Amino acid sequence: MMQISDRIRHFFYATVHPHTFAVLRIGFALFLMLYWYAQWREVTRLTPAGGITLPAVVDYPLWLDVILRPSLGVAHGFFVLIFVALVFLLLGSYTRTAAVVLLLLSAHYHVWNQWMFATSYYRLFQFTLAVMLLPGADRAFSLAMLRRHGSVWEWEPMSVLPLRFLGLQLTATYLGVGWQKLILPGWTSGEILFRSFTSRWGTEFGFFLARTMPSVLLDWMMRTTLVIELAMPFALWIRRLQVFAFLGGFVFHTMVTLTMSIWWFQIMVPMYVVFLDPAVVFARLRIWSGNRIPLRPAGTE
Repeated sequence: MMQISDRIRHFFYATVHPHTFAVLRIGFALFLMLYWYAQWREVTRLTPAGGITLPAVVDYPLWLDVILRPSLGVAHGFFVLIFVALVFLLLGSYTRTAAVVLLLLSAHYHVWNQWMFATSYYRLFQFTLAVMLLPGADRAFSLAMLRRHGSVWEWEPMSVLPLRFLGLQLTATYLGVGWQKLILPGWTSGEILFRSFTSRWGTEFGFFLARTMPSVLLDWMMRTTLVIELAMPFALWIRRLQVFAFLGGFVFHTMVTLTMSIWWFQIMVPMYVVFLDPAVVFARLRIWSGNRIPLRPAGTE
């Protein structure tokens, strides 16, 4: 029992190099910039001129009207704040403050969308921002290290807990959607893919596959999707299978992007880094940096 307890404690609370979390912070911030830029391009739909409506109430207080039915200028200001916070997150400066601001603004964006259903990719964004509130994201490759130790290459150790939270979240995502497809009646043949490729989400490539692929190939594509999603929660944690899991996830999410324009889930692929050994990630990055990254943490001899 003591050995099991020690292993559990080590799994969740071991002290590790922070570079995995730092790389994730940078990549995640860049991806969110792309996502929010796509939303910004449709800014007019958030304004009364774009069709946003509210329940019929006799008198709205002015402040509530401004918040819930923004003018075009207010809506643009909202996205400016989003990008300012993302720059701070990207650079690792006041990281937790930036994460809090992004969480609050993202929540308010739901209000502007009239409480639209929070799809799984959006919940993953929110969860990752919440994990950024834990210490560690700015302990490497950040302005925080530049201020404290005089160089962005300096680093401080961190607890592995944030990486475990993200790993478990990704595992739960794949596990949930995989088992869900097993019980949903639509996922018994390739017809579900045909309908998806020809839906409003479908791309030209998706329509092309729907027109040209025989039903038997669509059936096999559907079965392959099920196998990948059911295997991912386990293969991601097994070192010998990780390369196959990473490749399978990349192919799967890329095909979703190419056939249905649902590119937001592509963020899951770079997040696979949380399943790697932080010491291995550190060693690789140190080589690629030309040994600019110190071997020992800041403040040690």
